[in-house]
Amino acid sequence: MPTIIELTQLLEDNDLSIFKDYFESVAAPCYSLEPKGEVMNDLPIATSKVGGLPHLPDNYPWPVKGARPLMFLAQINLEDIDSDHVQDNALPKSGLLTFWGDTAALPWGFDPNDSGTYQVHYFSESPDSFSIRELPDFDPNGLDQKPQYKWTPFNECELQIKNDYCYNNDVDEAIESIFSQVTEEQADDLYHRFMDFEEEQLNHANEGTHQLLGHPHEIQGDMKLECQLVSNGIDLGNQLPESEKAKIESLMPGAKDWRLLLQLDSDQDAADWMWGDCGKLYFWIKEQDLRATDFSSIWGIIQCY
Repeated sequence: MPTIIELTQLLEDNDLSIFKDYFESVAAPCYSLEPKGEVMNDLPIATSKVGGLPHLPDNYPWPVKGARPLMFLAQINLEDIDSDHVQDNALPKSGLLTFWGDTAALPWGFDPNDSGTYQVHYFSESPDSFSIRELPDFDPNGLDQKPQYKWTPFNECELQIKNDYCYNNDVDEAIESIFSQVTEEQADDLYHRFMDFEEEQLNHANEGTHQLLGHPHEIQGDMKLECQLVSNGIDLGNQLPESEKAKIESLMPGAKDWRLLLQLDSDQDAADWMWGDCGKLYFWIKEQDLRATDFSSIWGIIQCY
């Protein structure tokens, strides 16, 4: 995504400089994770990558949900990250962060039973104790529902990690921020031009790029409350019973604790995976858990178009 300076120029080029202050207020530093494009095999141990086989400490058990093994998605060597780019970065300064998911069922994350279907495992050990781990035996064709993916690794591609910026931009909030400066007719025109700018300049720049930390690129709305409710037993896939109302209200303040850990985009050119209909897979974590280096209670959500 463009830096603040680059975005300011883009806004000026599109006669939208009136939104400069708004974008500066919603900007957040993050890290873009760009596959180098070439499909590899057997990259060096602890390389930041998507797909392929995982690099795990010897004798570490393969992550599972119940009796079902999870598929390896990505690993990030935290020494590849400029930790000073994100202010108050709570990630460890070293180690390997690995991401896993149930790609046979590919759950959306709105059911409490989805707990554990997406996992994050962190390893602080020296890479000398790691080795490439082969997939365990598993036949997804025996499941009640048709598996979303075959039980084979995704394409292995090395990741290039770059300092980046993301923008939690909402068109209604953007228009509200400048409403006192324009007429109603001008606001209506700016609304439509802002949406075109977002789609053509910002969304397009974000396609195929995976992201660590920062604001998520949302497709179907805010996910913080969803993480808070579902991880505490509220099923958002059905109409909520009146009896759950008090519990929901008591849980709502905790939504602010959730933050994006990782966003994996649909990427058929590199890893060769698709989340729903050209969607994204998001890994969320509570701020206090991240600061405690506790990745045991993350929550995974898929959003798509």
